[in-house]
Amino acid sequence: MTFSSILFPNPLDRPPDGRVAAPRCFADLNLDQIVAAVTAGKEEYDLIPFFHMPLRDLNSVAYRHDVLRDLEGAELFGYLGVFARSMRAVRDHLAQARKLHHPLQQQAWYLAAADLYCDAAAQLVHDLQSIRLYSNGLGAFLAYLGDHTASAAHQSLCQDVVHLKTGLAAIGYCVFIRGTTVDVRLYEGEPDHSADVLATFERFRQGEAQGYKFDFSEPADVNHIEGQILDRVALL
Repeated sequence: MTFSSILFPNPLDRPPDGRVAAPRCFADLNLDQIVAAVTAGKEEYDLIPFFHMPLRDLNSVAYRHDVLRDLEGAELFGYLGVFARSMRAVRDHLAQARKLHHPLQQQAWYLAAADLYCDAAAQLVHDLQSIRLYSNGLGAFLAYLGDHTASAAHQSLCQDVVHLKTGLAAIGYCVFIRGTTVDVRLYEGEPDHSADVLATFERFRQGEAQGYKFDFSEPADVNHIEGQILDRVALL
């Protein structure tokens, strides 16, 4: 079957864009409180309109029941939870990118979002193919997802991500600071002084020390000095 939704076999049955008013019986039966409770923390998905639209034919009811029966399996439910968290991370990266001011830093966040997306899609296909799906809804979704990840556009995106990450990882540079002057140069095999420092103090080491790691909160946006260093590295 052609995939349209895991909730509706007929795409025309989906809620229209915009708000869907709650049936008048919801308040009398306290169903509005139940819907509020089960959708709490999931506001980004805008789920409430789906609860306001009852299914009106037996085929649609059976279609959705079959999907829910599949989701009773802990393995499948776990796979979809991992995918949902990955996609939330993608959206967070995109939102963060839009808040940044330095264009090169924005591009780095967009690249990270694309990388997360490609990995999440590939992992979901692998996970869904590893288990038996009984419902038409999830079976059609897997077929759709397989076609999507095998498409030329998606493959090109993921290949570009790998190419860019490999290129960025190969970049090396040095920063020389003299008073208020900052000089940025290409890395030309200069010694790694951090390794020398660690080697010097290794002789004083007495067993494993207790860790006191503390993560300091730093703004996501680069400051003006970091931005200028980033610009110079890009020029090099």
